Amino acid sequence: MGYTATNRVRVVTKNLDKIGEIIGAAMASGANEVDALEMITAEAGVAQAEALKKAIKSARNKAEAAASASGRKLGKVVSIVETSTMEIPDWTPGYKSVGAGVPGLESPISPGQNDFQVEAKVVFELL
Repeated sequence: MGYTATNRVRVVTKNLDKIGEIIGAAMASGANEVDALEMITAEAGVAQAEALKKAIKSARNKAEAAASASGRKLGKVVSIVETSTMEIPDWTPGYKSVGAGVPGLESPISPGQNDFQVEAKVVFELL
């Protein structure tokens, strides 16, 4: 009968220039697997709120054009349904025992970008 022991450590850093060095240090210290790297902007909430404002403004502009084309005017907002997603690049390098125990091992990691998508379904009264 065999046993497997797992110890997971989460490291958070704002210094992207040090990510490779941090992974190298973990491997040199005995880590035998590094996975699930996530690079998420610290400003995610701000970016999503700005995208939502733009989506609602776009919905209003489209609704005003449709109302005008039909000889009507927009009234107040009746409801708003918001859906948002954030695409996180897959930075899972899958390091397994490569270079373990080698001091100064550095793994190159390049920063990317986070993509936010926001959809706003806005229902207006027609006057």
